[in-house]
Amino acid sequence: MNNHENDKFGYFASGILLGAVIGSVVALLFAPDSGKRTRKRIHRKSDELLDDVIDYAKQSRGKAEEIVEEGKKRVEELIEEAKTTLKKK
Repeated sequence: MNNHENDKFGYFASGILLGAVIGSVVALLFAPDSGKRTRKRIHRKSDELLDDVIDYAKQSRGKAEEIVEEGKKRVEELIEEAKTTLKKK
């Protein structure tokens, strides 16, 4: 996966998360519930969103680790190619 594709994924995931937050807030603000009930729903939703953020962070970290490993392999390949080229000359 190249950097451009990673950027697209990051923007997409961020958009999904932001949309979920905005949608939740709007739904809670316009819901015809009592204050106590609304506060409970806000608390529950914030816990759910925190869990989602933690999951997203874990996935992002996994992707970043994969990218770093791919980069290391590519650097090693380039070093070997350079050594081979220098030996031929």
